[in-house]
Amino acid sequence: MFSQSTDYYDLIYDEFKDYESEAADIAKLIREHHPRAETVLDVACGTGSHAALLHQRWRYLVDGVDIEEGFLDIARRKHPAGNFYCEDMSVLALNKSYDVILCMFSSIGYLKTQERITTALRHFSNHLNSGGLVILEPWFTPGNAKRHHVDMRTVDKPKLKVCRIGVSRKKGRMSNIRFEYLVTKGDEIRHFQETHELGLLTVKEMSDCFKDADFEVKHFSEGLTGRGVYIARRK
Repeated sequence: MFSQSTDYYDLIYDEFKDYESEAADIAKLIREHHPRAETVLDVACGTGSHAALLHQRWRYLVDGVDIEEGFLDIARRKHPAGNFYCEDMSVLALNKSYDVILCMFSSIGYLKTQERITTALRHFSNHLNSGGLVILEPWFTPGNAKRHHVDMRTVDKPKLKVCRIGVSRKKGRMSNIRFEYLVTKGDEIRHFQETHELGLLTVKEMSDCFKDADFEVKHFSEGLTGRGVYIARRK
């Protein structure tokens, strides 16, 4: 999904995404809902910014999983104390268990359907210690997803210029996002695009996924970034 833009991901998102504030919010949720937690698995961890901060600031033992090997190379440099695995969250199979599983920044939306999300949550459950917790940030619901949205992000460095334009369209119960990139290094100009599809589920549908995977779940509408958050505990 991000295979072509891996090297530019942090440059783009560090411009507007406040990882330090989000990590503080995550740590607060963990302390409130599982104060004895020590170990964390960050599913769809990306480049490991949350994982590194949770370890450095709050001393959690954090591992990560992502489907993009390029992201994991960056995550390992940021957080060398963690273990990082190239895995698909829908078929997660590690020989380890954790006190808390995170799945942030709407990554769950890439599974698209209730069936696949429920399957992933069952795999999450298999990786939780007794009393374990899932903290999950969803994608938008059908009711609050914009029908059409255009977004532009730029990076202006002395030897690197990046422009990313994202066009998002709501099509039924799906968000279709096309990213167009222009990247300039010296005299070279490179153009490429990525297409992302994320499923739009209601709060009830997401809650049903948790319940079908044998979790007790609560939904908080604001969450970390305005997209809401689900706090779930294995029954």
